[in-house]
Amino acid sequence: MAPVIVVTRTLVGLVGMVVCVNQGPRPGPRHRDRATAPGPPLVLTGAWRPPGQAELASAS
Repeated sequence: MAPVIVVTRTLVGLVGMVVCVNQGPRPGPRHRDRATAPGPPLVLTGAWRPPGQAELASAS
């Protein structure tokens, strides 16, 4: 059932990217910090984590 996990992870990653893009630039003091922060957004780093035991159990 590994391909199912890969497809699920890819979809989660794409949805995460769309969500990040849809947030768009917002006025406020935190926007500039978030735009210039190094590294990928937390949504993307969380989406590409290896699957946990609960996900492996539910996928099999």
